[in-house]
Amino acid sequence: MNPPFRLQPSAAALLPTLGLALLSACGGGGGDDTAAIVVIPDGPRVVAASAGTDVNTSNYTLLAAPLVRGLLSGGASDLLNPTATDRATAQAAGTAPLPVAATLVGRTLLAWLQRLPDPARKQAAAVSTQTLSCALGGALTITVDDVDNNSRLGAGDRISVLASACREDANLPAASGGFLMTVNAAVLNSNGEPTALDVSASFQSFTIDGFGSMTGGFRLWTRPETAASTRLRLSFLDTSVSEVSGTVVYSFDIDGLANASSASFEISGGLGLDGQTYALATPTRLSGAPVGSPSAGAVTLRDAAGDTLRVVARSATTLDLEFLPAGATTPTATTTGLLWTDFED
Repeated sequence: MNPPFRLQPSAAALLPTLGLALLSACGGGGGDDTAAIVVIPDGPRVVAASAGTDVNTSNYTLLAAPLVRGLLSGGASDLLNPTATDRATAQAAGTAPLPVAATLVGRTLLAWLQRLPDPARKQAAAVSTQTLSCALGGALTITVDDVDNNSRLGAGDRISVLASACREDANLPAASGGFLMTVNAAVLNSNGEPTALDVSASFQSFTIDGFGSMTGGFRLWTRPETAASTRLRLSFLDTSVSEVSGTVVYSFDIDGLANASSASFEISGGLGLDGQTYALATPTRLSGAPVGSPSAGAVTLRDAAGDTLRVVARSATTLDLEFLPAGATTPTATTTGLLWTDFED
């Protein structure tokens, strides 16, 4: 069945695949079993629902919209609605560490970071600033600060990108604004390339033409968990997202694990809607193929009274929405058989 609403394009926070983008942009790759210095926090993030929150039988399907968009891209909302081409490209490349499709924000950032000149990608000494013309118009100013002047990526090093109507690819809209990344810790292989990272980053009025804007920060950890799997945790720090339906604020974490054949993740923390913060939790870890929508698991959005919206992944193509009053263990209202694609343009 079709849902009683239709979602519009949104601008949203960074997708977890940025972890691989950052590794790639900094010359990543190679094996290293010394990733212990990149310590990823464990456990859910707990954020209390604010007093004015309200989940009920009349609005639970509407409240589901921004939450499901987040699940579609592993916590990136639906930034710029991934297309079938995006999915096919990501699947063919096998590069998604979580069950997410490539989104335009990730592709835009990767395109920016790949413009770093080779010496800067290896961390040139001291501060290096270059202004570059974008392929299809606009400009980028890229600054690399190697704080310890050792020409290797390490704690305290910074990369900043300032874009002015920059368009690097015919498939990408023009983008403006700033992106700043500071390295907290890095594990390097024998070639001096990062295999694990802990970075703090932020967007300053990051805008993609026709889709919206975002401002705020996040912290990202990524490292090999085993020889065959990668763990990534992304923590949004009150990241404000302007989209068609209004402003959404991300104050949640995504913690994921993936290998070549499967992936799983959980979301916990808070989601700000209409000036109120709802509590997010993952009672059953979401899981599925490395690229695509979750095929199993559930996530909840709860108000201050305990009334709950539960989103249940039934398959890689379908999901259900359930409303549970405070204290209930079974839903009193359901919307079943929705398609994940109903939540895209």
